[in-house]
Amino acid sequence: MLLVVVIIGVLVSVAVPRFSVSFDSMKAKSGAYDVAATLDYARATSILEGRTLRFEAAASGTEVRVTEERAPADRKAFLPLVRPLPDGVRVVVIDFADALVAGRGYVDFRPDGGCEPCTLKVLGVSGEEYDVQVLRGAMHATVARRRPDE
Repeated sequence: MLLVVVIIGVLVSVAVPRFSVSFDSMKAKSGAYDVAATLDYARATSILEGRTLRFEAAASGTEVRVTEERAPADRKAFLPLVRPLPDGVRVVVIDFADALVAGRGYVDFRPDGGCEPCTLKVLGVSGEEYDVQVLRGAMHATVARRRPDE
């Protein structure tokens, strides 16, 4: 009986750390998909409402939001969307394909659904990195895990 308890204890001590790393990885992936869904929401809403909407990450990178670039005087103001990311997950950088808008910390979606193509880097608590891409002609943002050697 004591031998069975020792064996179970050893198995549990090996399995528990793997579960925590796996859980952190799932949070990072979930955060990347949250960012992609928020980008898709911004694009779709800008088309439906005929407004220029802005997607941006908070300075801390722990939440993303969609706001109206400029509210016209003749229209009801857009109600901003604020979405916190899972604990330990943050947006670290927005890379634009066009050098003219490089360094900008937001993405504007025009009423035709257009925007500047960009890649957002999402970082997890255990160092996992995901790329969330917004392409010029695509209607949905895509998510891909970044490999450590890239």
